Amino acid sequence: MLNKKKSNGYIFFILIPIFMLIASFIYDNAVKVGIEKKYHNDSENIIKEVLTNSYPNKEEIVKNFYEDKNLEIEQLNVTYKNDILYVYNVHAYYAFFGRIFGINKYRTEVNLKGYIKNNEIIIEDVKEG
Repeated sequence: MLNKKKSNGYIFFILIPIFMLIASFIYDNAVKVGIEKKYHNDSENIIKEVLTNSYPNKEEIVKNFYEDKNLEIEQLNVTYKNDILYVYNVHAYYAFFGRIFGINKYRTEVNLKGYIKNNEIIIEDVKEG
């Protein structure tokens, strides 16, 4: 039978790695949620700005605003047709602790449409399929 000091040591060395894994998972998910919120909020603000002003080339202006905010535009797709502004963007970023679980990158996707109805700007998430 193990004495009390040895069993406490085993429990300590088993719980510390488990605690570290849980903490790393929480940290990565907090970063992921923060980046998703930033991209979504910035995209909404850009849509509002573009729709409230009469810019001649709305697609190019959206791209310029994305660049001004240092947001990735590699996969940015902007369309303006029938008075509706569509903004779709994907941003991938490296996982800090996710590599422990085999996750190298997380992906943030923004898919919004904005239009003016009754002098009010409406922004909606575009659902796929």
